[in-house]
Amino acid sequence: MPTEVSFVDLPLHDAMAFFADYHKANFVLDRAALNDVGIAEDTLVNLELSGVSLRTALKLLLDPLNLVCVVQDEVLLVTTREKVETTYLTRVYPVSDLAESAEELEVLARTVEEGTNSRWAEIIRTEIPPQQAVHGGSISVVPRVRSLVVKQSQLVHDEIVELLTQLRQAQALLPE
Repeated sequence: MPTEVSFVDLPLHDAMAFFADYHKANFVLDRAALNDVGIAEDTLVNLELSGVSLRTALKLLLDPLNLVCVVQDEVLLVTTREKVETTYLTRVYPVSDLAESAEELEVLARTVEEGTNSRWAEIIRTEIPPQQAVHGGSISVVPRVRSLVVKQSQLVHDEIVELLTQLRQAQALLPE
């Protein structure tokens, strides 16, 4: 459903309540994280637009405050970009439809690294144990099950899902 808003000096918590009601979704403000960076729930926001996705509307509203909205524990959590970027989650991505051999899996892993806006530790190609990688996420190839195991922030996982979706769409266009 396209989003239509006209916020003029509206408190942030009221803007989130509007989105919750309009889209019938549960929004939660991460008050502790917002307080840590000096953003109050009643910080005034301004946004006027129509005909855009909820994702776009939230991005346009939250970016100036350096905030993001992520799915966590079945709610849409509004928190700081810093908190999301420093909280890593591990996910397994089955990619047997995109890569058949170990070599193709390695190419796909490099494509994921290069196609996302993040720092990656050099874990796959060096002898550094994952627990010693201080900065950046990790990506590992599991040839036996033709999957990628990725430890990264929620924002980067969202980018990976989008990238893999686009690769699958491109593959669908190939002649058989």
